[in-house]
This record gives sequence, C-alpha cells and structure tokens, in this order.
Amino acid sequence: MRGFGDMAEERPEFGRKDDPDALRLLTLGQLDDAFGITDAAYRNTGYDALSDAEIDAFRITPGYRAFLRTTHEERSRRPSAIRDVLALPADVTGLRTARDVARELGRFSTTGNASITVRGVVASVAEHSGGTVTARLRLTSPGPDAAERHAALADGLALAHPGEVETLDVSADGIDVTAAGSAAQLLTLLGTAPDSVPLDEVQPAHRITRALASGAMSHGALVATAHEAVAHGANMVGALSNSGEGGEHHSPYGTLRGSRIKQFASGRFGIWAGYLADPMLQELEIKIGQGAKPGEGGQLPAPKVTVDIAAARGGTPGIELVSPPPHHDTYSIEDLAQLIHDCKAARVRVVVKLVSSEGIGTIAVGVAKAGADFINVAGNTGGTGAAAVTSLKYAGRSAEIGVAEVHQALVANGLRQKVVLRCSGAHQTGGDVFTSSSAS
Repeated sequence: MRGFGDMAEERPEFGRKDDPDALRLLTLGQLDDAFGITDAAYRNTGYDALSDAEIDAFRITPGYRAFLRTTHEERSRRPSAIRDVLALPADVTGLRTARDVARELGRFSTTGNASITVRGVVASVAEHSGGTVTARLRLTSPGPDAAERHAALADGLALAHPGEVETLDVSADGIDVTAAGSAAQLLTLLGTAPDSVPLDEVQPAHRITRALASGAMSHGALVATAHEAVAHGANMVGALSNSGEGGEHHSPYGTLRGSRIKQFASGRFGIWAGYLADPMLQELEIKIGQGAKPGEGGQLPAPKVTVDIAAARGGTPGIELVSPPPHHDTYSIEDLAQLIHDCKAARVRVVVKLVSSEGIGTIAVGVAKAGADFINVAGNTGGTGAAAVTSLKYAGRSAEIGVAEVHQALVANGLRQKVVLRCSGAHQTGGDVFTSSSAS
C-alpha cells in the first residue's frame, strides 16, 4: 500500500482555478510550516459541496491511474473474487494490426465459458469434423481498408492460437478459416457483442456520483479523521456515506463531514435519539449481517475500543465488541417489518443489509414485503481489517451471485419494482461497479 501514497498527496482537481497555495490544496505535510502563506491562501478554504459543472469537470489523476494499473495487474496475477475473472466483451472495431487482434482475442479462456462475445466481428461456423471447424468471419465496420483489416484479423487469430488456424481465403468481404483445438472452441463460442453506447447517451458524472454510496465503515474500524474524510468526500460529490455499525460522534451532524446513512446493527452500538435528529440523515440501514464476516456482524478487538470509541458506542474501554450472530431481537420477518415501520417514522428511506448466502432470494422477498426501500447485498470481499483475519478470509459468497439470486426471486414474486437493489463489497474500480450492477 505504500505505493499508493502519491495518490493521497495529489492536489484535488475541481475544474476551477484555485490559488496554488490555497489551504484547501495543501497536504498535511505542507501545513507543518505556515510561514510564507499569503492572504490569498485563506480564500475559499472550505471543501464545500461541488456544483454539477465542477463534478463533470473532474480529471483522473496520475496517482489514481497508477492505483488502477497496479490493482488490475495484481488481480490478473492472483484473482481472489469472481469479478477478477470476469471481463467485458472484446472489441476489434478499430484494430488494424495482427498483434492488437491477437491481444484482444487472447483475453478469454475457452475452458468453462458458455459464450465469448466480441464487438466488431460476426462469425458463422460452417461445419464440424473431428474437432476441426470451418468458419467465416466478417468485420461489421471494415472501412475503406477492408481487405487489410480482414488480413490482420486472420493473422491475429493465427497469432493467438499458433498452429491451430489455417486461413483459406481473405477478401474485403471477410475471411474463411479452418481451426482446431482451442481456436475451434473459440470460434464455436464466439458471439457478436452489442454496439458501444454513444457517448452522448452516457450519464454525466454528477448523475453517476449520486447513485453511489460508501461502504459502511464505522468509527472504530476507522479513526475519526478517516471516518469523517470518507463522509466529506462523498457529500462533496452528492454521494451517500454510511456511518457503519457503531455510529459516529455527533460533532459532524449537519455538516459535510456527517454521514447521510446511519446504520442499525445487531449490537445496537451507538444508537441514540440523535441519529434521527441529524439534518443530514436520508437513510437508515438495518444490518442483518455482513458479507465479509457472515452472521457475525461488527467485530472490534479490545485494543481498538478506546475511550472515545467506547463513548460513541456506549461500551467500556478495553472490552471487545462483537455483534450477536443473529439480529438479536429480530427472529422473524414480522419483527423486521416492525423495525422498518419504526425507522420510517423518521421520514427517511430504509435499507436492509443482507449477506450474499444461499437462500438470500427467499429472505429478500420477505424483506420487500416488510416494506424496505433498498436491499443491500453484502459480498464476501471488503471489510476494513478491524476484525481478525480468520473472520475475513474464505467466508461468505460473491456479491454478484447474491444480487442475481435476489433479482430473480423478486421478479418471480412480482416484487422487483418495490425495492432498489444495492451491492457492497470492495468496489475499487469502475469495472467492479459495472460488474455488480450487471449481475441483475
């Protein structure tokens, strides 16, 4: 993680001109010495909520690009979740060299895949004989250099599968090939992916950020400054932050550093009437369980229960905090329905967080009937590291499987329109968000 330090040191980009020495752009290390800071640095010092134009003018910083590159390389080398082995369709639309075609077609394994979709090419398998197939491939948008691009397609296919592809014919209209082994399997599974969505149909950034929420990370799993920083960043761009089990100190209430989602959980840690008095409050989340620690809920080792955390949670310093395995006073859907009813007295939306486990679809149907506005499917990835490693590793089930099961169960029972599905579990990149949202 030391390699990501540069990302924390980068100056934020708000799409507007700021004094280069403005306090809002200085890191903690640069604030050690206040000498030399001019009066201009004290103007516009607050991190206020950004306007739609400022959100849309965001720029991806070099530090974040490095983070993405490192993350993708690590997941490719050592996949640990289902989304690590899932990929978007290949795209050969604009490719003109055999090497580029080979790289794009070589992204997929033919073992275990039911289909392989590629954008920009149509394939038809003509015949099968002894494990060998004859197929015709045609680019959907060949352009004026159609013959050259089709030749690159044939050469790229042969390069990706050495010794398994024989080119029979190449023309401006397409290519005919004979393939064996993995190349034959690829052509058999090959399907045409839909066209790309036009850029003008993609939602602007300020619409996308409003559909996002931070993970439920409590004050305890995170120190107070980090906990408030997550809320601050989410509120600046119109997203929602989640207080997590254990609540938060009341000092940020009504400010950009307060969480707009407050969480109820098994231990009822930190729950008090002030939860409902926070003017920032928009949602209450009832945490039945957590995917990264299934059935156990929040777990905070004794050394982490400091005086301030114990005060926020109504606990005793130095005493371990662990939520009871089941929701301690919710033994039925009727109990949950009563709790949802009570939460709605605050005139806010109610979320129920479920664990992505076998049978979650049946439970979700009951939750929808109980009146929940959102169902949050928690997967087996994520967690802040506050709990013991034995509680985090090799437990639970993929969030994507849970989302798919919940969606199917709700549709079958005519309840899908009653609730909004939400998914949580270590979403670090845009690809993670897309994969989880596509599960339903």
